[in-house]
Amino acid sequence: NGMFRTGPFVSYKRSRYEPDIVTLSKGLSDLTFPISAALVNDDVYYRAKLVNEALVTRFEALFLNQLGAHIALNGLTNALRSEERVSYAGSLLKSKLCAVAEQSPLLQGIRGEGLHLHLMLDMQKFPLSLFGKDVSELLVSRLCLSQGHVLQYFCRLLPPLNISDDEINELAGGIENALKISSFSLFIFGLKHIAVFLFLLLRTQLKSAMARLVGRLVWFKA
Repeated sequence: NGMFRTGPFVSYKRSRYEPDIVTLSKGLSDLTFPISAALVNDDVYYRAKLVNEALVTRFEALFLNQLGAHIALNGLTNALRSEERVSYAGSLLKSKLCAVAEQSPLLQGIRGEGLHLHLMLDMQKFPLSLFGKDVSELLVSRLCLSQGHVLQYFCRLLPPLNISDDEINELAGGIENALKISSFSLFIFGLKHIAVFLFLLLRTQLKSAMARLVGRLVWFKA
């Protein structure tokens, strides 16, 4: 889920599960520098050393550098300050989206924690039942972008951890405006975008086929 995405440092802290290995990467530097790390519990670590100590030692020293360490430390220090803010912002955003879901016939509810939320579509409603889950989520995501100026993917919302209250209001308002569309208008919207997708797919396949044909003709001439 990403560090602090659901509130705590790692999402499993909200559950009864405790994994043996946790991997961290882009969140350590906020995508500014290539960094990754693996957290391993003591039991797994010592058992691995007993099996192949040389390999464990090699991985411990692999790609170590001071610049990456300082960037990661700075990123974690700043992120720790936002833990309570993420929980507050997530609760605020979820409450506003739940209010939108109660008014929209397209939504069944809101799932998720913190700032990792998912719009649950009511797949029994027309035209969602006709398009199917994957296509419907893509269409609603496209609708929210074009009509509400809210970027999402497959109805997943992953706003920045430092999102402000004003931005939360704007995000929820954009989704609310986008979902005011009628069922028939959404049906036409879906047909239009499916037709565009099929056209682009066909054009790409034709270009690929023509390129292969030209390549074979050149090979025969040679």
